[in-house]
Amino acid sequence: YREINCAYCHSINGVGGNIGPDLSGLGGQANRDRLITYLRNPHAMVPTTLHPKLQFTDEEMEGLANHQT
Repeated sequence: YREINCAYCHSINGVGGNIGPDLSGLGGQANRDRLITYLRNPHAMVPTTLHPKLQFTDEEMEGLANHQT
């Protein structure tokens, strides 16, 4: 979240950007596989999303998926 600057668009507990949704508590609700699928290609799941398609390494993807709070 910090290293790849997700805070530019997303906040956690009200700290960060407001372009995307606040991610507070979202990780506990998100299905890990669905989260990975979305992050690999957001527009395939939500064609109208503003979320860019990011080129995550496998390590980065695992890190994001494993740090759900």
